[in-house]
Amino acid sequence: MLAFFPLTHLPGSMTAARLRGLSPFLWFAIMTMACKQLDAQNVMSQAATQYVAQRMIVEWDKSLDLLQGLLCILAW
Repeated sequence: MLAFFPLTHLPGSMTAARLRGLSPFLWFAIMTMACKQLDAQNVMSQAATQYVAQRMIVEWDKSLDLLQGLLCILAW
């Protein structure tokens, strides 16, 4: 998917567990986009929206993880 989402580069040595530890929201955004079941995808998308609203609007959190995950979801 790198051709469609050139927002971040994940090296070939990056595992899902390591990405989840380093950038949990980016990992969740990738899992949301890669989900094949539409019902689960909709639920995950709504959860991502609520998470971003809580972290960015209520808590005023700013992080690269949130930015990359949000850009992925918006581009998707």
